[in-house]
Amino acid sequence: MFVEELPERIAVIEKAIEEQDIAEVGRLAHQLKGAAGSYGFPTITDAAKLLDASVKAGEELEIVAQQAAALGDLCGRARATATA
Repeated sequence: MFVEELPERIAVIEKAIEEQDIAEVGRLAHQLKGAAGSYGFPTITDAAKLLDASVKAGEELEIVAQQAAALGDLCGRARATATA
């Protein structure tokens, strides 16, 4: 179920970035970090942790967006692997 929800989670993060709602990006990244850790996806956990830390550090939107894109790529690969 976790893997099936990844595209929706990433879409919500991307929407928050488009709306420049950085606080929401941080909240969602933190939430994904915890969920991925609970379900045994350490690579996704690490990428979400990096995104969360960047938001907390006040990184520029462009950096946050790049990290979110990398996180989305990892989530896409995890989903493809799980459904293959």
